[in-house]
Amino acid sequence: MEGASFMSKLHVEICRIESINPIEGADRIVSATIKGWNCIIGKDQHKVGELVIFIPPDAVIPDELIESQKLSYLKGANRIRTIKLKGTISQGLVLPFNVLNPKGYATDYREGDDVAKELGITKYEAPIVQGTPKKDTFFTLWTKFQAKEITFGRLIRKSFALTINHFKPKKKVNPNFDVYTDLDNIKHYPEIFEQGEEVVITEKIHGTNFRAGTLPLNETVIGRIKQFFTKQTHEFCYGSHRVQKSAFSGKGFYGEDVYGQIAKKYNLKDIIPSDYIIYGEIYGPTVQELGYGLQNRELDVVFFDVKYKGQYLNWDDAFRFLWERKLPIVPILYKGEYNKNLLNEYTNGNTTIVFDQYMKKEILEYNPCPEDILDFKDLNQIREGCVVKPLIEANHPKCGRKILKSISEDYLLTKKQDKPEEAVDDNVEYPH
Repeated sequence: MEGASFMSKLHVEICRIESINPIEGADRIVSATIKGWNCIIGKDQHKVGELVIFIPPDAVIPDELIESQKLSYLKGANRIRTIKLKGTISQGLVLPFNVLNPKGYATDYREGDDVAKELGITKYEAPIVQGTPKKDTFFTLWTKFQAKEITFGRLIRKSFALTINHFKPKKKVNPNFDVYTDLDNIKHYPEIFEQGEEVVITEKIHGTNFRAGTLPLNETVIGRIKQFFTKQTHEFCYGSHRVQKSAFSGKGFYGEDVYGQIAKKYNLKDIIPSDYIIYGEIYGPTVQELGYGLQNRELDVVFFDVKYKGQYLNWDDAFRFLWERKLPIVPILYKGEYNKNLLNEYTNGNTTIVFDQYMKKEILEYNPCPEDILDFKDLNQIREGCVVKPLIEANHPKCGRKILKSISEDYLLTKKQDKPEEAVDDNVEYPH
């Protein structure tokens, strides 16, 4: 899954109910466990071991299915959310298996089949965050001048700038500038990590995805001409998850959006060697709702992965690469043998993103997991969750690259779930 999208996939699977437990103080509802998800169902509605259709949070149910299954409470947004009833978390919706076959005919569906398409269920797409207004054109500038909104001198200056910008060379997307791995929920793949497997668990930060790298020039005519005259073989690239930002989009080399600001702040153009890409998350109060202690228009970044010539580095190698360049590293919550019981401990709680204390200690010798990093001071802010991956890079036939996320229930119960990181429109210029 080297080039997969950053957005998680939609899974609407045929699953078995693993367990059913009573809810204290509730007479008509119980809690069912399905693939590690807790889901409230009607009492005596289903049995342990029964095949059902499990629909996870952030799925959007079509009106026809809402009508046929009498799910009137979903009308309007049609979206499955994480909720709490009688003190019990419910994540998802359970439908009977025969929804696939209302006439009672035999079907070929089996446990594990994904039936989202058959049922018309789609993934929730959050509203795009709006950026700065549309850029001026010659027509809009003339209109503003006629309305006396701008002076004649400003009309001339802006028109001249538009002309220069029009004839600037447009930057081509570098095909080696890989997007980051898809992060799927570990509850969809509860058996991917084995007991005792060496893993690292890091905090999941709520922001916008960022990448930067020094990569071979495009194998195009222009690229070859550039190599011939400049003797350059690589170029610096930076941007969001989906978009490679243009070197011509702002003052100087870097653009003025959040991605350009971070690239400039850490001087990434000069410190990333050839054939490397680094991946991180930009955060701050103007990027997402979780501000992590930053004020006003402040923003920062944490890095969590490094690629060399198209391959992700093992954790210790990636850590060393970032540490030696004094780049902020994602908070490490745990490093050691995997145990399912660890997930709840490190998924929930407050954020641990205060890292200035250790990043400035240049006398500290390199250690893949120094004690200074583990001894964080918590902010009074909830944690979005955590990310689990093996110390040694590996793939799995079910999910591709072995790296999965676990999301905090407290986080999901807040309105912050309405603006997930992938909802940030990384095509706009943020006005910082």
